[in-house]
Amino acid sequence: MRIQTEENKDNKIVYIATPTYDGRVLASTLVSIQTACQAPDIEICHEGDNSGTSVIHHSFNKFWCNALNMKPRPHWFAMLHADIRPCLGWLTKLLRLAIKYDAGMISALSPIKDGSEDYSACWLEENQFKGNLPYPIRRINKKDLETLPPTFDHKMAGRSNYLGTNTGCCLWNFQRPWVEKIHFDIPTDIVQIDGIWKAVMLSEDWLMSYVLQKHYNDT
Repeated sequence: MRIQTEENKDNKIVYIATPTYDGRVLASTLVSIQTACQAPDIEICHEGDNSGTSVIHHSFNKFWCNALNMKPRPHWFAMLHADIRPCLGWLTKLLRLAIKYDAGMISALSPIKDGSEDYSACWLEENQFKGNLPYPIRRINKKDLETLPPTFDHKMAGRSNYLGTNTGCCLWNFQRPWVEKIHFDIPTDIVQIDGIWKAVMLSEDWLMSYVLQKHYNDT
């Protein structure tokens, strides 16, 4: 828990969470946190999950609760996964873009580590699973970036599909009223599509971004 003092009372607080499956964090990730933002009015509060967990969305929820319980509550909530190596000043860039576009959540495109030129972001189709959950219809790939603007949501991209964003390197505006109403989850199901039974799921980051766009008109 953090207590605000006279010396730091005018600073904007950014809480940075670093989840990890096994307690390990890349040294380059730690350096990225140290060099995330050099603005004098920004105070960074970093927390890592040293224990690690295979139930990753539960780890995310614990971070979220920690930030909700802080006194004073942070202005921004950032997440940088333990295996992500962003550019220097990544947090400064996300903050500037979030303020510019009045975004409730903004995420950097993270490439999949399989050489496919796909990213951990996708377009989502609605009402395909039981319970009206969306499902990913296609990942965004490197070729898509030739026609997409540098910063985009589904409207700016001219898409009717919602945008599924990634939490590997991202930022939420923690002053929005919905911060006390949302949580991370990974819904799974078994459905029959064209006579074929399939196990389906929606990742916690894609579900979170869908909820923000669908129910809170925020991205």
